[in-house]
Amino acid sequence: LLWLGGWLFGLLTALGMLASGVGLFMIVWLAAWIVGGTYAIATFLWMVAGSETLRIQAGQLEVSRSIPVWTRRTRCDFSMVRNLRTIERTPAGLFGQRSHMAGLFLGKDEGTLRFDYGVHTLGFGLDLDRAEADHIAKQLILRYPGLGPDAN
Repeated sequence: LLWLGGWLFGLLTALGMLASGVGLFMIVWLAAWIVGGTYAIATFLWMVAGSETLRIQAGQLEVSRSIPVWTRRTRCDFSMVRNLRTIERTPAGLFGQRSHMAGLFLGKDEGTLRFDYGVHTLGFGLDLDRAEADHIAKQLILRYPGLGPDAN
């Protein structure tokens, strides 16, 4: 939040300079400043209010990642989902710590749970521990046997 306060101060200062007739450099700088700030705000919102949801209904599997102002959905034809499995989380970020990167910006293949969808590998369960992911995978495979690794 402190960083975002500095970002807002910089934004307001740049907008004031832009209004006084500063040239092209300020326009380019301001555009980059807004992109960076938008990313930082989305990351903050992900840390405090972000959610990831898995829905299986009406022949579709849907993974949605959302913050209060935006949702990113991945929909799959459930009949083409195969080989649900867990993977070990690899450390990311500075000094091997998990990154707090906004889940909205991570790839569709990220997550502790992975499955094959046609020729693609997709994932969900961004911050699950391996034991949690194993439990969820077992429950899903019990309910939907076609998801299991031996169901091909």
